[in-house]
Amino acid sequence: MLELEQRVQIGASSMKNRVVGMVLAALVLLSAAATLSAQERAGALDRPQREVLRAAPPQAGVKDASSRALADSRQQQMTTVLLVDDDWDYQFTAPGSQGGLPYYTSALDLLGLSSSVWDVQSQGQPDSAALQGHQAVIWFTGYAYSGLDQDPGVFTPENESAVAAYLDGGGNLLLSSQEYYADCCDNGPLTNFMKNYLGLLDVVDDVTATAVVGVAGSPIGDGLGPYAMARPDDYDTYWPAGIYEGPYDDEVTVQPVAGTPFAYASPWNSGSSAANYQGAGFKTLYLAWPLEWVDAAGERAQILGTALWWMGVSLPALADPVLEPIDNADGNAEYLVNWADVAGATDYVLEEDDDLDFGSAVIRYEGPESQFEVAQQELGTWHYRVRAHNPAADSGWSNTTSATVTVPAPPAPALAVINNPDHSVDFLVDWSDVAGATSYTLEEDEYEIFYSPEVTYAGAESFAQVTGHPGGTWHFRVRATSAGGSSVWSNVESVGVVPLAPVLRAIINPEGDGAYWVMWNASISATGYTLQEDDDPAFLSPMVRCPGAGNACPITGQPLGGWHYRVLAMNEFGASAWSDTQSTGVFSGAPVLAPIENGDGDHSYLVAWGGVGGATGYRLEEDSNPAFSSPVVLYAGAQTQYTVTGQSNGTWYYRVLAYNEGGVSPYSNIESVSLPVYLPLILRNP
Repeated sequence: MLELEQRVQIGASSMKNRVVGMVLAALVLLSAAATLSAQERAGALDRPQREVLRAAPPQAGVKDASSRALADSRQQQMTTVLLVDDDWDYQFTAPGSQGGLPYYTSALDLLGLSSSVWDVQSQGQPDSAALQGHQAVIWFTGYAYSGLDQDPGVFTPENESAVAAYLDGGGNLLLSSQEYYADCCDNGPLTNFMKNYLGLLDVVDDVTATAVVGVAGSPIGDGLGPYAMARPDDYDTYWPAGIYEGPYDDEVTVQPVAGTPFAYASPWNSGSSAANYQGAGFKTLYLAWPLEWVDAAGERAQILGTALWWMGVSLPALADPVLEPIDNADGNAEYLVNWADVAGATDYVLEEDDDLDFGSAVIRYEGPESQFEVAQQELGTWHYRVRAHNPAADSGWSNTTSATVTVPAPPAPALAVINNPDHSVDFLVDWSDVAGATSYTLEEDEYEIFYSPEVTYAGAESFAQVTGHPGGTWHFRVRATSAGGSSVWSNVESVGVVPLAPVLRAIINPEGDGAYWVMWNASISATGYTLQEDDDPAFLSPMVRCPGAGNACPITGQPLGGWHYRVLAMNEFGASAWSDTQSTGVFSGAPVLAPIENGDGDHSYLVAWGGVGGATGYRLEEDSNPAFSSPVVLYAGAQTQYTVTGQSNGTWYYRVLAYNEGGVSPYSNIESVSLPVYLPLILRNP
């Protein structure tokens, strides 16, 4: 419990909300493959060669001319980027999983850059020699932090020393870590590495933002994003969804000599989320959030490609994209323009014109994806061309493809004001009918400009009954679909919702003593919680425990008896319903089972035990196996003894526990009794 006590802070301040031993004990060790986009799974690119370092790492740089020539020769054979896979806890709890690694390799594949992989779990911590010879090191830590017993720590002083030596030799570093500051400094002073190699002045731990955007004027972030940060599905394997999800991203303040390439773009946070720094012969980029939370490989490639180019890593020459024929045989106003990925591209520019010579072209799309969904197109024939881009160069224009629109798109529905005066988690969203519409799509988002929309309803009805909605302020929009395609989005309407009731976790108190934790899942948008305790399961005389914003409460010095708990969450709109109830029992100790006296081998005998403080009853178990693989309950009640009658021959084992309304005590010691087995007497005639 030490790690847990160090991590949990009760009160209104930011809280890590991690439970180490209890969570790990409850996890199912499943193997999880990274859930990547369809574009990544398709494997459209010829993948660059990727070496996994298993033996001697690249040799450190040397100073004499002949050695430099040798080193230059070796450099040409080495990979450009070294990926240091340091999400150690992920692989520990999900054996065989690649953790966050595919989120980085897939982005580098799109960029056409070769890379090596150093896996910390299997190879140990890399020293400075392992880093030398690579133009850049990308180091990522996932959810790892040293509070997990099996984890050696996140970007430790040993790592700082090795990387500092690599950077002093002319290297470059991209570090993505949400727990670096918490692990190294615990809200204290920054390390020298943070100040002298990352350009940091201060860090705020655990701001938990959900979107990032490039900062105008930054050599890295200018024009990039915004990017929604979405929880990778496979993270559930080792850190269950709904329990302390994170990301526990940090907010940074940089020194005047450093830059701020990215900022958070959440409604509640717009602080700096990254730092870029140029030192004496090296460059660094620190992302205070997990890059793998940017779900699209193209978006991750955009971030990595721009950063690596800034660090001096050469990107491949760009080939001209190839536009695929547009499938729009039905002539509707909605169709897909698609092109092949170009190795080394960080983004694409798609132009549209009704003039085949592109004399009046307009840009329809700029971004990292290699496709664009055209919607609400006007009648006529439209022509398209695309070119690839990275920070170093533009490709030439692609071939031209065309689409003809003969069926107009439907008009947008009108979304009604959402009537929810009680801020209930159940409410109705309604909109106007559209003539000719065959279906409607209702979307919601916590951002009014719909950074990360989710589909709430898709179907033929012109309303949607929403039930069990998470708390907070939510924005809705709807569009209609007909034979002509989809309409533009409707007006946006918003609704405020109280939090959902928290889920109270089972109380782990196998010792049955007066010290234990009461914990619950965080509720979306909750600004505080009220935890009630009572010795009455009906909560007729409750008392409040651990008031504040945290979602874990340490109980100490609890009196004997059964204790019951429930919790509710609060936000600006009100309070949730009460959670489920969880209980535990507090006892003076385990019962002590007396030795069983049965010297005459009788088939009836007394089993007795000592009373326990806090108990309302006892449960006596019997088994023919001392391991109690198939125990039978002989007695449950308030007495402290039980007479066994009519017992069969053999050896029998007994144990007893105490119980009350809250739970059970530990088991007693085990006592046994043996009944003789008589062999039949066989008489023979001489």
